[in-house]
Amino acid sequence: MFLPYSLHQSYTTVSATESGISLDILFAEMSFFFRRLRKVSQKGSEKSVSSSLLSTETLVVPDIPSSVSTDNLSHDDPERDTRIPSHTEQSSSELTSPKPRIYPWSSRPLVLEQIPGRSNPDQTNSLPSSSPFPRHGHAVTQHVLDTGDIVLFGGFVGSERSNDTFLISMADRSTRLIEVNGTIPKPRIGHACASFSRIFILWGGDVRSKGKTNPELDNALYLLNIDTREWTQVRTVGPVPSGRYGHTMCTIGTSLYLFGGQDGDNFFNDVWRFELHTLKTFPRWQPIKPRLQSPLPERRTNHTCISYDNGIIIFGGTDHKYHYNDTWHFDPDDATWSKLDCVGYLMSPREGHAAAQSKGFMYVFGGRDVEGKELGDIGALRLSDKRWFMFQKLGPAPSTRSGHCMASHGSQVVVFGGRSDSASTETTEENVLYVLETKCIKFPVQKSKSSPPHNTNEA
Repeated sequence: MFLPYSLHQSYTTVSATESGISLDILFAEMSFFFRRLRKVSQKGSEKSVSSSLLSTETLVVPDIPSSVSTDNLSHDDPERDTRIPSHTEQSSSELTSPKPRIYPWSSRPLVLEQIPGRSNPDQTNSLPSSSPFPRHGHAVTQHVLDTGDIVLFGGFVGSERSNDTFLISMADRSTRLIEVNGTIPKPRIGHACASFSRIFILWGGDVRSKGKTNPELDNALYLLNIDTREWTQVRTVGPVPSGRYGHTMCTIGTSLYLFGGQDGDNFFNDVWRFELHTLKTFPRWQPIKPRLQSPLPERRTNHTCISYDNGIIIFGGTDHKYHYNDTWHFDPDDATWSKLDCVGYLMSPREGHAAAQSKGFMYVFGGRDVEGKELGDIGALRLSDKRWFMFQKLGPAPSTRSGHCMASHGSQVVVFGGRSDSASTETTEENVLYVLETKCIKFPVQKSKSSPPHNTNEA
């Protein structure tokens, strides 16, 4: 047990006989002190004990609890849930007004911008913008545009497919439903999007009308100019990818890449490229055929995809026979696939999850498992050494969900929408974003040599 310095000083630098205090009294006072200290510890009190034997030192819980990854701690490690006390002198005002704890996860309300009333163009009768949530099966840009906004398009709102477009500022979470013109895409779900500069790029999805049972697929390419709010359908020449949903897209430089998806009972593992700099000259899609010696990922849908270091990384997905938790890398320059031998705490097989890249880590959250149950765990793949980490006790995390989206802004990873097994999610999260501040997560130092390869098993 820690003995305060003042107590050591009182009874080690002055003898009992010199101070005129009998040993009986000394032992009685020490016993009284330890009984009081034990009661304070049992009650978890942060108040100082009023006693002549105690100094102003007290046990202080650190302001920012360390969020420790489970990769380097065993599940019964007591340090995961323990806050190490700091013995520092505190003023009375600091003791009565402790600083709030900061956790990686936090929920933050959207700020709905005011828009003019339909009957009053001079904005004297402005109304708040409608909220983009609740919805699922939508798409958002994985990174902010040059305007500082994330673009959200389409998805299920209730039981209806939508084609509305929202701009969400990552600076202040101001959110606005924008009026668009031009060749506006039909309402849809299962589409994918990307961005370049101030252009929002949309392709694919299921655009069937309500009441129809068979998918109706759109394989046209659409561009939205954020400055002019105008949609354009690109007239391409040559072969085009077949219509599908559950695919993914990303950009590397001025190249747009598309992978996977399904068109009902058929699943894909093909890669297509569209060069954005050819829009005004000879716009066309190019199928990329991997080299003969290259392995291929299984056909899949509802996986995730990010771009990193001039390559493409996909994770998870399903072909309705298996759910996958494998991680693949595609090198566009060499047209080769490679399955990554990841180590650490691998995430379980899943589909319908979301992913985003921030500061050299790919973060994955949620999805559905092999039994269709929605998940609420989060993992991170350190891309430099292919090591997975999983976490506990990161604060007020989002509920279990699938059909959501994720995007990154600096060190922050943001979760947008989704559906959940919990009925309350659809009603209580109308105007909420969940933000993961990755700066609050402490990762183990990367080893100089990678650990032995770990086989990734499909479910």
